[in-house]
Amino acid sequence: MARKSKEPAEKKVQFSRLKAIWTDLTFGDWLLLVSDLCPEAGFTRSGPHIKGRCPFHDDPGPSFVITPGKGMVKCFGCHKSFYDPIKFVAALTAKSKGQTCSFGDALLFMRKRFGLKGSIPEALFEKVRDHEQYQRTKNTLCKFFCDQLFEGFASYSKDPITGSVEISNNLRYVVPGIEYLLSRKLGEYAPNEVRPASEADEEDKEHGHKTDPHGIWHIITSQQLMGVLPPIAEVSNKFGKDSEETKFFQSYFSAYTQDPKFLGFLVFPLHDEPDSVCRFKLRCPSREKKEMFFVDDAYEAEMKGFRGFYGLHYYRTMLGVQSIEGKSYADTARLVEGEFDALACIAQQIRRQSDEFIAFSLGGASVQSLDPLVNYGITKARIVQDRDRGGDNIVQKCAEKTTSDKLTITVFNWPDEYVQWRDPANPDKRVKDPDEAISCVGYPRWARYVNTTDCYWHLHEWCFDQASKEITRVDADDVRQRNRVATEWGKLLRGAQECNTFCDVIEKHFGLEKSILFREIRAKDEDEEAFIERTCDILKEHIHFIGIKHAEGRKRLLVVWIKALRQMDEIVLNDEKSIETVFARYFGALYEFVRDKIGDPAFMSTEGEDSLFAISVRVKKYREYLNFALLKLAQGLPSMDNAPTKAQGLHFISQADGEMHSYMVNGRDVYHLVHGEEARFETRLLDGPSDRGIIFDNNGEAWLHSVKKADQIEEADVDLTDLFLRVRAMLEGGWSFKYQQLDCTFLALYIMCLPVMTVFTRQTAVMFNAEHASGKSRITSGLIGGTSFPRINIVAHALAMQGYTAASIRQQRNNSSLTLCLEEFEDYGTNDAKSLTVRKVLELCRDLISESAVNWSIGTTSGESRTYHLRFPLIACAIRPLRDAASLSRFVSFELVKDDTRIDPVIALVDQFGDTGIRNTRHELAVGLLRHMPAIRRIQTSIEKEYSSNSMMPAHVSARFREALYPAMVMLRLIEEDCVRRHGRRNPAIPQCQQFGYDFAETRKDQLARLKTTSENEQVFESILSSGIQIQNSDERVSNVTTIRVMLADINKLDDVNKTKKGVYIDKQMEWLVVNWIEATQGVLANTKYKNETPTFLKQISERSPFHIANEMVKQNKVLERLVDAMGPCQSLELISVFNVKHILEAARKSRETALATPTQAVPGVPAQSSDKPETIDDMVV
Repeated sequence: MARKSKEPAEKKVQFSRLKAIWTDLTFGDWLLLVSDLCPEAGFTRSGPHIKGRCPFHDDPGPSFVITPGKGMVKCFGCHKSFYDPIKFVAALTAKSKGQTCSFGDALLFMRKRFGLKGSIPEALFEKVRDHEQYQRTKNTLCKFFCDQLFEGFASYSKDPITGSVEISNNLRYVVPGIEYLLSRKLGEYAPNEVRPASEADEEDKEHGHKTDPHGIWHIITSQQLMGVLPPIAEVSNKFGKDSEETKFFQSYFSAYTQDPKFLGFLVFPLHDEPDSVCRFKLRCPSREKKEMFFVDDAYEAEMKGFRGFYGLHYYRTMLGVQSIEGKSYADTARLVEGEFDALACIAQQIRRQSDEFIAFSLGGASVQSLDPLVNYGITKARIVQDRDRGGDNIVQKCAEKTTSDKLTITVFNWPDEYVQWRDPANPDKRVKDPDEAISCVGYPRWARYVNTTDCYWHLHEWCFDQASKEITRVDADDVRQRNRVATEWGKLLRGAQECNTFCDVIEKHFGLEKSILFREIRAKDEDEEAFIERTCDILKEHIHFIGIKHAEGRKRLLVVWIKALRQMDEIVLNDEKSIETVFARYFGALYEFVRDKIGDPAFMSTEGEDSLFAISVRVKKYREYLNFALLKLAQGLPSMDNAPTKAQGLHFISQADGEMHSYMVNGRDVYHLVHGEEARFETRLLDGPSDRGIIFDNNGEAWLHSVKKADQIEEADVDLTDLFLRVRAMLEGGWSFKYQQLDCTFLALYIMCLPVMTVFTRQTAVMFNAEHASGKSRITSGLIGGTSFPRINIVAHALAMQGYTAASIRQQRNNSSLTLCLEEFEDYGTNDAKSLTVRKVLELCRDLISESAVNWSIGTTSGESRTYHLRFPLIACAIRPLRDAASLSRFVSFELVKDDTRIDPVIALVDQFGDTGIRNTRHELAVGLLRHMPAIRRIQTSIEKEYSSNSMMPAHVSARFREALYPAMVMLRLIEEDCVRRHGRRNPAIPQCQQFGYDFAETRKDQLARLKTTSENEQVFESILSSGIQIQNSDERVSNVTTIRVMLADINKLDDVNKTKKGVYIDKQMEWLVVNWIEATQGVLANTKYKNETPTFLKQISERSPFHIANEMVKQNKVLERLVDAMGPCQSLELISVFNVKHILEAARKSRETALATPTQAVPGVPAQSSDKPETIDDMVV
């Protein structure tokens, strides 16, 4: 190897600097540059690529792709490619301007345009220009060497009888090389290989009459795969005695042109880029003399020992990047040892006209790093080594020198039948390399081996195989030596995962302690940065990193999950003392944690008592390294304030590309559910509360105690028909409904939907109405909710709340999908505390039925807002039905019938099904539907399409009510499908889906009618308050237009309402508004759409108003008696309605008090300050 140049450092051609130009320029710089140089190409951005028409050929479509991030340019039409940014700019400039542009000119242009003084210093130009000319001359000579061999083959002929050879006189020196190459029989079929009959006949006719009947050598030489070293005279005749080429040849090959033995040596060009010769390798054309030489290169020091790959130029059209249209080029290369191993594959591919794989030669025993393969788009390196110790040494050296984490190395595992393979020319000799293997078994059979992934070892498997051979030769008691052997082989591995797997199998087979072995392997050639990286790997084994929280004082908290204790905690970043305190809490002293878990860094010596690093100093450094590691791990973590969060329950996330992803949060356990194609269902338990950018709030109690492992979910296979009939029997045996059969069927289907309600686009809410002691609490908080009567609870995915408020629901059910069950959901239509709470809850939960979560932003005392995300099924029970239309339309109501003959549902269900049967039902409901989630989405789409026109439902059914029935109907159809799949036929006990939906909707005619009148009453009451009426002033000559609402706002003149004679009166004592419907139709409603309605109708719909006062309360408070002077005597309540307007009057009083408040005396020059404090409603600051 040539010595490093002694020239000043600034004179060196620093290729790495030139490559860095790809990333020195921004993506926008590259797009602007290529657009300016070649505007007709129409370059545009497409993801990480720049895409346009190719400037180097007539491109009908955008085939030219530039990927600055990977340092690649590729045309997928003409296959032209560039890897050097300056060469690319030079070629593009020359093409656009129609004149030559040298490498140096392009370099100067880039430096001036973008100011790249760091990447392109002044001292670089001279050497760059020299190197450009150097490479140009070297490439010219390479072509000449190959042309000489090409011409030799073209003029060569040999008489098969006499053996005399005919060839051009000036090419006599090529004859030994030609005869040697012909003797290798590259491209020919193996002895036992089957070949096409037509080709066999043709070969019989032509073989022996043509030197190159299949054109193999013609292509090999024309593609510059091989040449021959000529005499100086031939070079002089070609280029001229004083030419640059001749001078370069004499200088470059000076060590070989003086000795005549090198004349006619075969020349193998190795390339560092597809069109740039890096090195030449000479080989003696003789089987007896295996002499090989690498020609020293003046720029070898700059190449850092890289000698190039043989075959890179030939396969240049197969290299490149992933195109935007999805057309992929080779990302895998087979790496063989010698040039003839690669040529054996290439010759067969030429003859068969099929480039099945890329075969690069590593240049023999002079192994180098494989990292440059990444520059050509290669990410998988499959080493096909010779079957001897030398081959194993080459694999070992390649693994040692390769550092790129973008390249995956695998090693060929020679098949078992290899021992039977023999060299056809020497049957006693066993095949040991790809060249001989192709000659023995034939190319098709060999290609199948090298193209099969299973025929390759992962690098850690190969290292284990090599280590095992050495360890078995070491005494079993010599643990230290065995550990040393394993460590040396383990150091060939780059990734922590590969290393971990290697240590696992070593520990399993030889009993060496994994933790010690892993630590010593990872400490190889370690500096501070590598130690921090290793620390990160170890921390991820013990801690799951969730996200970042922001705290007071601009502190950043790292939220972590301690895997061993299954506990969440927070670490203050950039606070080394705090970090040490947290680690001491879970892992003991920091020094011991590093020593036992991570391992002391190699650069901090621990030998001797006078060690440079005493324990106290080491601990200080450990705190520093640990802080750096945590900062590194914190990068890219989501913000806990903004990241999507999921709490207890089942959560459907997405469905795309044939896969559905869901998560089940059960206490501290989080399961990832994946549904794939062909009914594939997989479940895995996460090792921490975050995955795929989602954070899980898993600090709650487990709601499904029967599931402890992922297998219990994945393997659950429940007969849905049996489950449905069992749940319906429980409902029928425990409760009486107004429409017993239909209601029990719907509720059984609805209960089966609850665990998987997250997958439905609309979540149905249910309301139970019944008089006292009818069993509504036992079904709401017992059978479903489980809090009050847990013995009969069959729905694990539900939770009943007692003493609830809107605020408590927001806080406790934030991001949860568990069904919410509420008792005593009573709205009396008054302003009592219970009614107000129910109205607030209804307002909070109004949009729960929608596909997306309800987002509530609440102000906090710190001035920041907090957002709550609510989406869950809602079940409530009350004596009275809901009063307002907006809420009533969001529930499917069920009326329970009080039946004194029935025994307590708790006793009835336990007697009939037993505690075990109820528990089994609870478990089956929780996990039995999970595998059917994709089918539910499919059936739901079908149901929505079938019922989109409402033609299959009764005419009175609204769109919202129809959508509320979809989950039950989807479940019914799913049960039918499951029944047919399991039993081959339908079960007559299961109703037909379409008929059931129609019949159930018919039973809700009264509810829908009540919904309509409820909506109407809101409009009637608003019309009374807001319709304009004329009143006369005291002189009875001037009239004004006003409204009842305006009159109620004047607290001091409420008596004027009773003087309007428009059918509306005010009882100031009770603060109730009295409406006489006969008078109102001619008075306050005279100019509205209700003027022609009957008083009876108006009376009926007004009773649904949330502000309506019952007749009993009106009589009890003697309202009509107090208003006898205004209304007259003998008024009947049959055509009179009374409304509570206290809320309107209170708002008027508050407004009046604010207006009359005495202002604070102002100080000159100082703005007056408001003394009002913010009003707190619930937990919102208004």
